[in-house]
Amino acid sequence: MDEKAMKEVQPLLDVYIDTTGLTEKDLRKKASAILGDQKSRLNVIFSSFGYKYGLPRDAEIVIDARVLANPYWVKELSRMTGLDKPVIDYIEKDPKTPLMMEKLYGILDPYFQSAIEEGRPYCTVDVGCSGGQHRSVFVAEQLYAHYQNQYACTVYHREINRYVEDEKD
Repeated sequence: MDEKAMKEVQPLLDVYIDTTGLTEKDLRKKASAILGDQKSRLNVIFSSFGYKYGLPRDAEIVIDARVLANPYWVKELSRMTGLDKPVIDYIEKDPKTPLMMEKLYGILDPYFQSAIEEGRPYCTVDVGCSGGQHRSVFVAEQLYAHYQNQYACTVYHREINRYVEDEKD
């Protein structure tokens, strides 16, 4: 029945892909080839979170930013977030920060390339710290800035509203 229906509508289609015997990976590659060069269209989601609120359910790659200097313990920075310039400056002064970022790029570059070669449409990179307020936000933003011209990137901060709303109280 399905084969007969397909033969009837096939002349109306711009593209027809016979999926018989194709794996999911092969179908993605074939569709990508038909649609054109989609290499730059890998969608990458960078997300920050706080470990005390639990891991994201859709975590694919998880990066722990708790090894960086924690602005929470500096009174004038504790109620700010990783989007605020004083917090950014504080984290950037930590000698571990540039090394960590370079190592992350070295891990993520080949990972993203493999995802493209496999025909995967997206990757999710989740960055965590204790509360999801300072270090994870900083690292997610740095990754976003680094990759935004290579891929279709989005950055999302899961916990940020907890801290922004707290300041309104």
